[in-house]
Amino acid sequence: MAAREVELYNDIVNWLRRYLDDRFSSIARHIIVMDTHDIYLNDAINRMVRMINDKYIRFPHPEYVTWYIKADISGLIFTRDGKVATLIVEVKNKSLTLDHLAQLIGYVMVVKPEIAFLISSNGLSKQLNMLLINYKRLDLLKYKDR
Repeated sequence: MAAREVELYNDIVNWLRRYLDDRFSSIARHIIVMDTHDIYLNDAINRMVRMINDKYIRFPHPEYVTWYIKADISGLIFTRDGKVATLIVEVKNKSLTLDHLAQLIGYVMVVKPEIAFLISSNGLSKQLNMLLINYKRLDLLKYKDR
């Protein structure tokens, strides 16, 4: 039996913190990752910025106040040169479908994060696997020409 989706969040938050520390510690001043499934992203960003407790740090995207979406896990990377990178994660406890990918794509179109993950404890559905592998629609997994 698959764990309830919310039961996966803590382990993924911990993994993501380690992943980001390993990957960005040389440029990061602060890295914050938190379970945000039950709050809107704009409120989560306010909380994360307050956690830094630095009156000179501001989130650089003023439109974030309109981000009334609930990403399961969110984070910010504050770099030493004053930039802020946003990340969002959607977590599913079942095989990933095109609906799940479309949800994340919608979030990415609004937030334009530097990092976005779609994570499942059960892999891809047959249909999504076919779309990505057989029909080579890997373009669905890229944005910002990355």
